[in-house]
Formats: sequence, C-alpha cells, structure tokens
Amino acid sequence: MVTTQLLCLEDGQRARDLGANLGMGYHRSLLLRYLDTFPRPEGVPEWPELLPDPTPDEIDAAIRAGETPYGTPDEVEVAIRRYADAGVRPSGVRVAVVDDGSRTSRPETIETFGKHVLPAFDTDPVHRTTRQREAAS
Repeated sequence: MVTTQLLCLEDGQRARDLGANLGMGYHRSLLLRYLDTFPRPEGVPEWPELLPDPTPDEIDAAIRAGETPYGTPDEVEVAIRRYADAGVRPSGVRVAVVDDGSRTSRPETIETFGKHVLPAFDTDPVHRTTRQREAAS
C-alpha cells in the first residue's frame, strides 16, 4: 500500500500555488520520523524542528519528475502510474486529499481525480464487490 498526498485540479498553476501552503513539510517530517528502525535521513531536522514546505518551483519540479500527484489530471496520472508500474495495485494507493483551508479544493480534487484519472486505472466496468456478491450467490 502507498499513502501520499493528492492535489488534482484542472488548473495546474493553482495546484502549484496551493501545494506550497498545505503543510507538506509537516507531513514529510512525520513520515520520515514514523519508523525508528531506520536512521534519520540527512537534512531531516531533529524533533520538534520540521522540514520546510516546498516552494512552488520545487513542487513544479516534483510534478515534472512524476514524484508527486499534484497538478492537472494528466500530471497526477503520471505520478500514480509510477506506483502502478512498481506493482502497487490501484486499489492499494490511498490518498490524503489536501485542503486549502477553505474546503474548496478537497471536493474539487476528489471530483477531478475520479472523473479524469481513476478511469485510466479502473478499466473494469463491473465493480469488484459486485463480482464477489455474484460469485457468492
């Protein structure tokens, strides 16, 4: 399973601008401290210091490299496809939908992702649980 942040908007520049102010530094700091079974990576400050949030330019570079599912549907699909290509089933990708504080980007992200990105990965017209119910009866 993979858990990551998601910001999927029709307006790629808006995604970059919002992404720079959504607490990604806090999220990354917690992620890198989650397990105490591996050493703290170089550049990760000791608790309670946090990594800084990325700048719009850093977010843009991560989007271009397919390293973060932020941006337009086409850009987000590239990042999600990297997980699928690594063997993660689409149902094993969980996203933490980020929010701009006004709660407007969250439903927009879910709708945009579901309309434009998810169909590229969920190509079976019959839902899996429907198949399971039919097989059990």
